[in-house]
Amino acid sequence: MDWFSSNFKISNFLTFPSSLIGIEWDNNGRGKHDGSVVTKEGNIVRYFHCEDGKGSFIKPSKVGEQKSIQEALDIRYVDFDAPLITTDNILPDAFVSTSKGGCKPIELLGEDQIRKWQQKGEVVKVTLRREGIYSLTPSTNHHQPIVDEVKEVEEEEEGDFSKITHLDLQENLFWNFEKIFELGVGCESLEVLDLSGNKFSCQLDTLVMRNDSNVGGEINYEEEFLDSFLTLQTLILNGCNLSLCSFTHLINPTLFPNVQELYFANNDLSNLVEVLENEVLENEDLNCCPMVVNEKLRVLDVSDCYIPEFSSILQLLKRYFPNLDTLILNNNPIYSLEMMTEDRKEEGDDDTKHNEADGEIIVENLPSTKTEQHHLDYLSLSHTCLSNWNDIHLLNQFSPHCLRLSHIPLFSGMAASECRTLIIGRIPTLNQLNGTIISQKERIECEKAYLRVVLKESRIIYEDDKKNREQLRDENKDEVNIPENQIELLNIAIDLNPNLLLTHPLIPSLMSTYKDSLLTMSSSNQNGSSSIALELIEIILVCYGASGIGESGDGTMNKRLPRFSFKGVVHF
Repeated sequence: MDWFSSNFKISNFLTFPSSLIGIEWDNNGRGKHDGSVVTKEGNIVRYFHCEDGKGSFIKPSKVGEQKSIQEALDIRYVDFDAPLITTDNILPDAFVSTSKGGCKPIELLGEDQIRKWQQKGEVVKVTLRREGIYSLTPSTNHHQPIVDEVKEVEEEEEGDFSKITHLDLQENLFWNFEKIFELGVGCESLEVLDLSGNKFSCQLDTLVMRNDSNVGGEINYEEEFLDSFLTLQTLILNGCNLSLCSFTHLINPTLFPNVQELYFANNDLSNLVEVLENEVLENEDLNCCPMVVNEKLRVLDVSDCYIPEFSSILQLLKRYFPNLDTLILNNNPIYSLEMMTEDRKEEGDDDTKHNEADGEIIVENLPSTKTEQHHLDYLSLSHTCLSNWNDIHLLNQFSPHCLRLSHIPLFSGMAASECRTLIIGRIPTLNQLNGTIISQKERIECEKAYLRVVLKESRIIYEDDKKNREQLRDENKDEVNIPENQIELLNIAIDLNPNLLLTHPLIPSLMSTYKDSLLTMSSSNQNGSSSIALELIEIILVCYGASGIGESGDGTMNKRLPRFSFKGVVHF
């Protein structure tokens, strides 16, 4: 396996008999020190600075040569007038041995057809991963891995990259954004650029010139970079050691005027909250330029970027990304979405009034759950720290159509089908959950199941209140009679605990939708056992031929499946 380093130091090493190269590895834990060594006398000699565990000293012979895109294409593709490898469809100096000890030549058919797909001037989509690429064209200015001599780069005609639209350069040796903008100039038709895994040692702000008269003044970019990426639509920079300083420039339409998708996962946006909440976008200590509105951006992936609070994401959406419709926030330490209701708190806590009329719930002066909405067609919050069902309700602020939500503390100890049912019942706009389409039949069953969960809570509230009143009056604590009318039961429960309606804001609309079905939820469940479990069927699978199957090792396996997933007879 090859290991990559974007930074190395060539020097005379006093503690070693021969010349070595100091390496700062891109992979954490690959090295053995922080750029220093301890002599026999116990003195510490430092040759360069890096994180502990990323530094190494290696021999020059172990360092591979860097390549440019042009050199890599020369190896992989051919010119229009390149000679054919075969002669009369026979590969030269290639044969196979027969069982009788003879030799048979190897034929290669269709070389002419293959060459049509290997022309350097015609290639449109290029993938060059882990090739040690550092720039678009060969240059004598890049780091050379040779200590005693510097190789001279032969003068070559620059290649034609104007037709390349997709360029995948993952895990190469790009470390400076200046080389990246050279790509944009050379590949004038570039639409998709993937630089994931390239470890940048310089942030994008190194290309910025500030107005000296005002720290927060207008940001001016080098003129040679302004027209570099006019056609670029998708920019992928996952795991590139970038920070908020680079992020503020990447979302600036001045540099990337037509970028619609930005993938910035596995970088560092930990100070995003501080910057947005304190309005110090021009703070020199943070080295961040002011953010500007980007109306073109539609897809943003900031997974695993150390974003601790959802409030910062909300501010990004409201202030800077008005047309964003896809947001990916996986693997961030987000514990709650409560900041979404901040606008409601400013309106004041209105009294909640409700009464029963014509068999329906009428809610008056209920604080609106709708703030300034931002619609998201796709939202992903998997592997976050959400632990409250109220956060699931708050997702309705975005009216998401597709949602990915898994591996969160809230679902601990719950079956996957049970989680799915409760999520669908709480978010009426969902069309797809965790990659699976939601049918109309499934939605109806999930909403009914969710309604049963709320009715169970209502019964518990009613029973507890009645028992408390009986204890105060020293009356007999006989069996509690629960109202058979479910709407009446829910209204009584809301009177006793107004937070019930705030916890389940969709209940009035669901009660109205399934009013005729409520009769089937009444007398049969008076004991308060109604729950999501009633919508599940437990199946016991028995295998008589293998006694070791199952968790108990007795050849049986228990599964709980949704009732609506069965159609007639179950076949195995």
